[in-house]
Amino acid sequence: MSSITPHLRIGSISDLLRRNWSRGYRYSISGFAGFLFFEAILFTGLRLLTTGSILFIDIGAAVSGTFVAFLLNEYWTFGKRVSSDAAGKLLVKRIVAFQGVNAAGNAIIIGIQILLLSYLALEPLIGTLIASVAATPVDYYLSSVFVWKVGI
Repeated sequence: MSSITPHLRIGSISDLLRRNWSRGYRYSISGFAGFLFFEAILFTGLRLLTTGSILFIDIGAAVSGTFVAFLLNEYWTFGKRVSSDAAGKLLVKRIVAFQGVNAAGNAIIIGIQILLLSYLALEPLIGTLIASVAATPVDYYLSSVFVWKVGI
């Protein structure tokens, strides 16, 4: 298995996606499913509560949506391609690692969403979509390296 280097270089994310288009595609679909789950929780939470509770709703939605994306990635995207080092980890440790990798992205997404809501009165569901698009390639790279430890 090739050496895993967690250093970002200019163009490395686009090179990664070109070399791993099938896995990148599956990762994107899994992330989109997690995003839809996030949006469903956000939609429901905003209808039951108010925008004054948006941070609380966002945190619950982010953790839940990330968990859905993890499960799809674990069994569909990476499956048997997981390195022996990552396979030796307990599933719970990989879940925690994936939540950790996605925590920074989710913090940025939630921050942008709240700014767009506060200053532009943009619907939170749309703000989440806008912010999520930028986070996907970075999340894919970091998850490949730190969670499933596959060669890139």
